[in-house]
Amino acid sequence: MPTERLHTPAGLGSWGDAERAFRELADAHREKTRLSELAAKRIEMLKADLLAETVHLEVTIELRGRELEEFATRKREDFKGKQSRRLAPGKIGWRKSTAVELLETEEEVLRRLVTLDLFNCIKVTEALKKTEIRECSDTVRAKLGVQLVDREKFFVDVDKAPHGAERVTAQGGI
Repeated sequence: MPTERLHTPAGLGSWGDAERAFRELADAHREKTRLSELAAKRIEMLKADLLAETVHLEVTIELRGRELEEFATRKREDFKGKQSRRLAPGKIGWRKSTAVELLETEEEVLRRLVTLDLFNCIKVTEALKKTEIRECSDTVRAKLGVQLVDREKFFVDVDKAPHGAERVTAQGGI
């Protein structure tokens, strides 16, 4: 399909020309707004339909995930010191996750951050920037009343290809 080039008009010669140009602009703007609102409504309807059609899948995912975590916890010795174990559909296991845990109230930690001139650890909304606090030394975190805590988080990592299907590598081979 050939594309049309937009040309820059030489200019409007009268108020009547300006009125017509403005009317065309306004009509185009209103049509664009109408189409955008229509698309937004369609998207919301699609999201609602998707939610309705997948709610039972979410329940299955949550239930089976909890069952797998409980089972894996009971069978932790079968992991033979490893953090994960491969099953036909993918892998299950635990990942290390370091979180900033407050030993004081958030308000107290914020007060201490200000006292220590650690404004880079404070969001403008006066909330904690935990990624910045994570980078502070142990001494500074102790003064703030926070500590880093390593936790294991259970995960279920599903392969892209279903079980039994040929797996394709990133290079495109099998």
